[in-house]
This record gives sequence, C-alpha cells and structure tokens, in this order.
Amino acid sequence: MLEVNFDGVKYVARLSYDMKPFVQAAPFFWDADLKKYVSHDHKAAYRLIDYATPQTRKYILDQLGLQPLNPDFTKITWPEGKKPFLHQIEFVKWALQRRASYIAGEAGTGKTPAAVMCMNAEPGPSIVICPAFLALNWAAEIEAWTTWKNKPQIDIVRGQKHLFDEKADIYIVPASVVHVDRIREFFFECGRKFKWLFIDEAHYFKNPDVKRTQSVLGGRVQVGNRKKVWQGFHRIADHVVNMSGTPMPNGRPIELFPILSKHAPHVIEYLDKHRYALKYCDAFEGEWGWDYTGASNLEEFNTRLNKDFMLTKRLEECVDLPPKMPAKFIYLEEDRGAKHIESEMKILNEVSLDEIIKAEIMRDEAYAEKISHATASMGDNVFVSGGFQFLSELRKRNGLRKVDQSLKVLKEIIEDKGEVVVFAWHKEVVHLLADGLAKYEPFVITGETPMKKRHASVQEFQKSNSRNVFVANIEAAGVGLTLTKAATVVFVEPSWVPGQNDQAINRLYRITQTRSVQPIFLVWKNSLDHMILNAHQHKNQKIDKGIYGK
Repeated sequence: MLEVNFDGVKYVARLSYDMKPFVQAAPFFWDADLKKYVSHDHKAAYRLIDYATPQTRKYILDQLGLQPLNPDFTKITWPEGKKPFLHQIEFVKWALQRRASYIAGEAGTGKTPAAVMCMNAEPGPSIVICPAFLALNWAAEIEAWTTWKNKPQIDIVRGQKHLFDEKADIYIVPASVVHVDRIREFFFECGRKFKWLFIDEAHYFKNPDVKRTQSVLGGRVQVGNRKKVWQGFHRIADHVVNMSGTPMPNGRPIELFPILSKHAPHVIEYLDKHRYALKYCDAFEGEWGWDYTGASNLEEFNTRLNKDFMLTKRLEECVDLPPKMPAKFIYLEEDRGAKHIESEMKILNEVSLDEIIKAEIMRDEAYAEKISHATASMGDNVFVSGGFQFLSELRKRNGLRKVDQSLKVLKEIIEDKGEVVVFAWHKEVVHLLADGLAKYEPFVITGETPMKKRHASVQEFQKSNSRNVFVANIEAAGVGLTLTKAATVVFVEPSWVPGQNDQAINRLYRITQTRSVQPIFLVWKNSLDHMILNAHQHKNQKIDKGIYGK
C-alpha cells in the first residue's frame, strides 16, 4: 500500500513496509517528528505520481508544467485536393496535446505535412530547425499544405550574414548554422514568442558536447576562457516537436538522453545522465572509464517513451506498400580484395569489432586511443595513424579499391532494373562512380552540392523518362528526400551506423512507392564492411525493442 498526499507544505507518503525501498529511492526522507516519509521536491513526488491522490496528482502536474493540453481538433485542416492519411492526423493530435513531443514515424510516413497541419490548427510564428539540404523541401511542403488566410511568409536562413525578415511567419534554420551567435541572438532577443518549434532529423542532436546540440537544447558552452550559458530553443516556443524516423540510430538509449533531459525530463523521472545510464544503458566502469554505450531495461524504456512523449509508427502500419525485400549481398571478386581483408584481420586480432564500431559510431576518444595503440606496431600492411584518422583512412581506402569492381556490377544492375539509386560514403567514391556511369547521365549529390541543386536534382530524377540513375553520398542524401521512381538501391560503401542505411533505403520505400524495394550491398566476403553489416542486425533488434517495443 502507498498513498502520497500534499499537505500544503510538503508531500507525505503513507505506506506499507514492502514499499519502503521504493519511497526511499524517490527520494522521500524520514521525518522523526511526524514519523512519516516526506519530501518538498516536486520531481521526487512525480516519481510516485501513480500513488498520489487526485488533488495531489493535479498539484504535482501544475508545479512541473505537465498538465495535459485540451486543443480543438476541429481546427485541423488541409488544403482542398489534399487528403492526409489517418496516421498523419494522429501525428497532429499527438503534438497538439503536448508542449513537448517526439514524432517517430519511419521515413516515408509524411511527418512534414503533419507538421504543417499543426501550424494550420494553431497558427503563429514558428521555427523549423532542419538539415540544410531539407530547407527547400520544408518551404515547398509549407506552401503546399498551409490553409492560412494569407500565404505564410517564409524566411530561410542562408548563413551567418543572413538579413532576417522580422515579420516572417516561419523561419527555416539549417542545423549547420543554428549555433552562430548572431542567429541565436535574433531569436532570443527579438521579443517574439513562437507557437511552434519543429526539430527535424532530431537524432542529429544526440551528442551533448557539440555546439549544434548545445545551441538547440541549451547548455554551458566554452567561449574563450569562460563558460557561457545558452538557452534551448524550446524556451521560446509553446510547442516543441522533435521528428525523426530513426530516433535511436545505433540502438543505444544514451542517444536519446540529451533530448529527453531537456524536453521531457519527466519521462525519465528526472534522472541525471549517470543514473539514466545505469538504468537504461547497462553502464559499467571499464578500463577507459564509464561505458554508456549499452542497453538495458528496454521494455520499461519503451513504455516510458510511448506513454506521454514519443509516438512511433512503422511505415507498413500506416500505408499499404509492397513488401520491402530482404537486404541482398553481392560479393565482389575476392582476389582483388584479398590483401585488404588480410590487413583487416590483423586489426581484429588486436581490437574487437565492437570496439571499432563504438569508436566510429560514437566518436569515442577512449576507443579511438585504444585502436591507435593497438595498431601502431602492426607493420607496413596497415596504416599507423591515430584512431579516428586510422579508421577514416581505412574506410576510404576500402571504398576507392571497390570502385572498379562495383562499376561492373552496377552496370549490370542498371541494365536489368532500369532505375537505380547508388549510395557511397566518400565524395571521392561518389564522383568516381558517377564518372564510371557517365553514359547514364546520373544525378549526383554530395555534401558540396548546393541546396537548390539538390532539390532540383531530386525533382528531375523523379520526373525524367531518360535519366534513371542517382548517385549520392549517404549523409547528404540519406534523409528527407523522395526517390520513389527507383525500386533498387545499391550501397557501394555502407554506413557503419545502422539507422543511416535504413534511412537511405527509405528514400525509396515510402508513400507513392508502387514496387517492392530491393536493397543491395556490394562487399568483399568476410571483410570488415561485411562483418559490420551483420552486426547491424543485432543492433536493429535493440532499436526495435527500445523504440517500438518489439
């Protein structure tokens, strides 16, 4: 038995003996005069909210600003001629009812139109933070889906010297410039209260130590010899909506901690980073310090996420699409890659596959240092540079050596399938592939491609009857774009981050796709790439359990 009451000054718990450890962990403290466990902390009381009386529950929610909103759903509108899916309406209702939410619909579920319908239901000044190459996509979707009486004025922030339109209705801010002092100052000093803040591809903000994340979520930033406090953008908006098809791209709950701790700390019962890691990240103290890269208590984690913050949707739950085909490996000629594979096996004698993945995915300096030490004396057959540089050089060398063999396979696939999207990791590899496929006049996107050209290339590819090949860098074109003209996607250089490959595949597998999508990976058998792709299968299981509860 446990009941929590607020007596006007403090919270008082009445409990049976078996509930004592639970109350102490909140923490409530023993009051020797009252002979009861008490607390003055609203956050501690929130941890026991399921045992609070109705009046006390309301008081706790009021004090923490967590009272549910009661929006008018009849104001959800869309333009004549458009017809949103039922799941998109569900996205809108979820966001309208909460001050902070996370729309975790898989790529292709139409999150951007849902965001615009949020603005239709509750119009007002709004901010969109997104990858730079998606800015024009956002502007196009806003123009296509708004039902405002007057056409919304959109201001796309172009860079550090951007001249702001102080009367704009919607500001689209590339994530690459959101940390710039002049841009931050405009929003925090303009005196406007914003109705909506949309953070697109929110998984980009999983590293709390980089300025991009600190600028969006808030934090203490080193400026010269002193620390400067940055407010999070959620402080100036009535609603904050995080959006991503891969909220936990590596299957690690620590990736969600920055957003949860700032936007929805109640979801994780106001745990600090270390206690959160102990509970959900299988944290342990190892040779290189505390390791937070694991996963534990995933069923509880999923329940807490989905109770009042994150709405998850699989694409197949939302629309009737042809089935996605299982990933297919095409093995390149082993004799060409034999020396390379031999070098990789020497590396794996010194460091584990998991350590390499952690160093590359998490950018963990401790693991990089270990790899640097382990590979420094391995001889002339491998690189002997530092950890991160070593891995980067290794991957680049691998990609460049695969180009000639990959082109032979790609030409056969194109002749057979017609429309094909090709992904690689390094821009040099992308350009070599494009040159080798020149007769097909491929569209090409790398990180250096200007936003307008990226947008135009996608539109042309979708419409063209003669140009059927699209070659792109995974990071530059792996999110936010629609490439449903093709049903075959080939990875010459896959990402070592599981979610990035899935996101790239979902450029094709999304609303309007009429054929089964076939992902193909070109690998040397038993190479490092091959082993990492196999390891991804295990990581995808963690993602499914932590996010989707399956």
